Amino acid sequence: LKELGREACRLFNEYEVSRDSGNDYLDISEVVWDNEAAKLIESMRQNGIERFTFSSGWSHAVETAWLFKEAGCTLEGLVEINSRYTEWNSDEHEKAHGYLFSIKL
Repeated sequence: LKELGREACRLFNEYEVSRDSGNDYLDISEVVWDNEAAKLIESMRQNGIERFTFSSGWSHAVETAWLFKEAGCTLEGLVEINSRYTEWNSDEHEKAHGYLFSIKL
């Protein structure tokens, strides 16, 4: 995976978590640093990803959402998704809230 690049490896890891959580779209739930946003979007374009959710609870999440917009994404709205964490003593995933973005390929 190293030859694919850091961003592609991150997307693959986030995809696995999203799939295992039962989400319809790739969800970026961890911190995205300012210098990573455009690279992540370009990697999504290269891999044919047309929509993704961003559900990071980090205090600068709205600033990161703006960086996604600046990288050519369109904010479609707010959504509820399954978080990576399960409810205590259950197999049900906790609900999380996030932004739904589309990407022009």
